[in-house]
Amino acid sequence: MTSNSSSYTTTNPTESGEPDCSVKGRMEHVEKILDQYERGLGLPTLSGTDDKNEFAKLLGLSRSELKAMGVEERGEAAYLLRQAAFNLQRSTNRESARQKWADQNVRRVITPLLPNCFGYSPEERRKSAVAQDDAAQKFEKIYEYSTLRLERITFLSNKVSEMAREMGELAKSKRGGFE
Repeated sequence: MTSNSSSYTTTNPTESGEPDCSVKGRMEHVEKILDQYERGLGLPTLSGTDDKNEFAKLLGLSRSELKAMGVEERGEAAYLLRQAAFNLQRSTNRESARQKWADQNVRRVITPLLPNCFGYSPEERRKSAVAQDDAAQKFEKIYEYSTLRLERITFLSNKVSEMAREMGELAKSKRGGFE
């Protein structure tokens, strides 16, 4: 049985207009602040569907399709790949921020519970404390989800940047008549 001994609520507030203090509401609030920060830096919102479709096409190019591309097409493809790498890196950064935020909140919620938790390792004591609090469990789920997503996308932006660099080099070689 879990209790909600922390100051975090695990349900949505009523329609009274008060701020949403639920775990999900707090996460959405933090993400909104980070979005505002990115816009303040002059960064556009993440690419739309058209860019995603173009990116998918570029990833699926066959050798013959690549050879048939002109210099300008390769230059455009390199630009689109760099743009995709940028967006992947932004997504990586967002997941990393979400992961850190969730972990900090788990720690904040379980700290008062730890003296009453027993286990051989700090990890066992942490799991025991998380099991005692609804909000900690929700933060832990967010942490685990973000960790998995982060593992999937961590190196993608570097790989796509490498593809963009190669595409740029191919465009230069074709322009110089080396192909």
